[in-house]
Amino acid sequence: MLLKTIAITLLLMLCGCSGQKSQPTADFPDDLTLRKGDVVFREGIGFTSHIIQLMDAPGAYTHTGIVTDSAGHFMVIHAVPDEPDFKGDPDRVKMEPIAEFYGFGKAKSGAVMRADDSAKAALAADIAYRIYKRGTLFDHQYDDSDTTEMYCSELVSYAFRQARLPLVGDTLRESRFSGKTGRYLFPSDIFHSKRLKTIKTF
Repeated sequence: MLLKTIAITLLLMLCGCSGQKSQPTADFPDDLTLRKGDVVFREGIGFTSHIIQLMDAPGAYTHTGIVTDSAGHFMVIHAVPDEPDFKGDPDRVKMEPIAEFYGFGKAKSGAVMRADDSAKAALAADIAYRIYKRGTLFDHQYDDSDTTEMYCSELVSYAFRQARLPLVGDTLRESRFSGKTGRYLFPSDIFHSKRLKTIKTF
C-alpha cells in the first residue's frame, strides 16, 4: 500500500511545480527573440521538482510548453496541474504570457529550443492552440493513447507529431513508478530531441 501511495504521489507531481514563493526564480532574457513554435522548458522549484528529477535522471527540466504568437505577443501553451487562474479553475491546457510561464516562484532555470523546420514548428504551435481552445483538461492518468486529456510532454510531442515533425520516437520510456503498465514522456525526452537546437539557457 505504501509503495502504491508513493507511486500515485509521484505521478501527480509529474510536470508540476511547487508554487513556493520564497525561492530564487529564473529571469527570462530581455534580449531573446522568440519564434512561433519554439519549445520552452523550466526547472521547477521545490520538493516536487526534485522528485521529478529523481524519476527522470537525465533531465534537468521539469516542465515544457510551446510558444505561439497571439496578436503580436508571445504566449506559451502548456498543460499544467495546480496553477488555477481562478477559484474552481480545473487543471488544463493553458495559454499565458512568457513572463507568467517563468513567473516568480515557478522556475529557477529555463531553456528555449528551436526546431530545424520553422514552418512545421509554427504548424505545431497552431495545433497546440486548437488543443487549448477546445478546453483540454490535464491528463492525471498520463495516458499517451488518449488525447482528450494531456500532460505537458504529451502536448508538445503530439503537436509536433501532427505537424509531421516528430521530436521523439515511437518507443517511449516506461515508468517505474506508475503502479501500472504504461509509457510516459518526460521533458528530457523532448529536450534531447535531435530535431531541436538550444537557443538559450538561463
